[in-house]
Amino acid sequence: MFKQLTLLSVICATLTGCGGSDNATSTPIEPAPEPEPTPSGITFTDAGLSGERINHLVHFNDAIYAGTDTGLFKSSNDTFTQWQKVATTSAPISAMCANSTELFYATRPAQRSTLTKVSMNEELSHIEHRFAPSESEHIYALYCTESTLYGTGNLVLSASYDDGVSWQALAGEYGYAATGMTASMHKSDNMLWYGGQGAIENPILRRVDLENLAQQEYHDLFPAPSTIKAIKTTSQGEIIISGEGGLMKSADQGETWTQIYRDEQVPYRFYFDFIYTENTHTLISAGWNKSQKRAPQPLYVDVSDNGGEQWQRFHYDKSADYHGGVLSLLPLSSDEQSVSLLLGLDMGGVVKAQYYYPPH
Repeated sequence: MFKQLTLLSVICATLTGCGGSDNATSTPIEPAPEPEPTPSGITFTDAGLSGERINHLVHFNDAIYAGTDTGLFKSSNDTFTQWQKVATTSAPISAMCANSTELFYATRPAQRSTLTKVSMNEELSHIEHRFAPSESEHIYALYCTESTLYGTGNLVLSASYDDGVSWQALAGEYGYAATGMTASMHKSDNMLWYGGQGAIENPILRRVDLENLAQQEYHDLFPAPSTIKAIKTTSQGEIIISGEGGLMKSADQGETWTQIYRDEQVPYRFYFDFIYTENTHTLISAGWNKSQKRAPQPLYVDVSDNGGEQWQRFHYDKSADYHGGVLSLLPLSSDEQSVSLLLGLDMGGVVKAQYYYPPH
């Protein structure tokens, strides 16, 4: 009998149901959490200065500066929720550049362009410059190195070695009847590239060897009327340009060119700038319809993940009266997953975009 009771106790203890507490419960096994989905596509965030025409965006002194039709603004906030007006101008800021210690901007009033220098402590200095013999020849674009300030006029490329006071013509000529060399300049090794539009609204691209001032000119890369707006070279020796009519690329220093993007719905859409990330061969650009200048238009961003072979378009779906034409682009950061940038709009302020690379 004793042995039977002992055996029964063991069985009950094992089953935990004989004479045990009614409150005994088993601990459930928690399922493993689902991994966060990898973002894809693009996100947009309004970043301030609504109603301003953002002609230029530059990095300077750990901040972002925006050149507009009404003045110079600065944001040191990563979310771009706060902008401080650094300077008020009587004419639109038409050109901007910065090196590690100075920022320069030019305005283009009815007559002689004004030129201003901004120091690290935000001290503004008006420069009494001698850019061109004629007061009617404006400064259309600026490019900064640590020792030299480059500027373009109607057709001329000039350099200043004294912070914009005196200028020396390096290529082209003063007083030429042209619409202006308005493209953002690009320096690769000793070659400086610049461009814009000629006298008959023809696109012009030029390359100057800064050692011997030898020049090469490239004509009719886009069908006229057109203009060159941005120029960049890659580590593979490619040259990429954008302008009125899309984007083009050359792999042989300008001997031959291939159109890598064109909006077939709006063939003369302006592309003022673009971003190229070398590690992923990603091109990002956005356009502006001239026919809707200072008027509402949608915001589209065009992206290629293979150097311009295939493209996809993203739309910032805002109201019908949104001012989404893009005049300037500025890369902020990039990593293995995404690239972030700022878009400067025509009367629409600033928008931050984050593009996520497709999964491999």
